[in-house]
Amino acid sequence: MLGPQCAMLPELFGNRHRYLGVAMAREISAVLAGGLAGVLGAYIIAVSDANWLLLAIYMATLALITTASTFLVPETLRRDLTRTDDAIKVSREEAGEGVDATTVTVRTIR
Repeated sequence: MLGPQCAMLPELFGNRHRYLGVAMAREISAVLAGGLAGVLGAYIIAVSDANWLLLAIYMATLALITTASTFLVPETLRRDLTRTDDAIKVSREEAGEGVDATTVTVRTIR
């Protein structure tokens, strides 16, 4: 996941917050997902009498979170990287031709 992250994360933040945004996103996700995954995996195996199915469910849950988060990231195609605002604030008209969506829209399904 490092390759796509290195290209995607700088495009999400304006040049005013780019270093802080990329550093915080990478380091917090590394601690929560990467650092705790091994410890939690070992703990799940230990308490479940070496039942690998629980570990597989845990890993599948992490994969689903990653997959779902890719659909929530705004499109950054043709975005000017010298702008000071973040990609979430870019309007549809500024994105250019051929871009379907540039902002995140979250709807509550009842």
